[in-house]
Amino acid sequence: PSRHSCSWSFFSCLPLSLSHSRSLLPSSLFVPLLSVYFQVVFRTRIYHCNISTQGSICLDVLKDKWSPAMTVSKVLLSISALLADCNPADPLVAPIAQQYRTERDQHDRTARLWTQRYAL
Repeated sequence: PSRHSCSWSFFSCLPLSLSHSRSLLPSSLFVPLLSVYFQVVFRTRIYHCNISTQGSICLDVLKDKWSPAMTVSKVLLSISALLADCNPADPLVAPIAQQYRTERDQHDRTARLWTQRYAL
């Protein structure tokens, strides 16, 4: 982030599910002062079809569903929902989305492994 933006660091809590144990992911949220859009980046790797290995997130409220009424709490709630229920129909990482649809057991094993390896 530049000196012309606001930024917050926060922890995203992975939900208990078949693919993740309860873990924390260090994350950052940036609000460029010359833009109305939020930028959210995960600073920890996560095996998720909507999150790249660089931490970028494919989430509609950060793209085409953006509204000036969007608050930080609404963005964080949307991220929490995405972590609980990925969207393989709009993937950022197509191979992970394909694996999620066709080899769910292997996907879940890999997600658990990445969670153990990279999350807090």
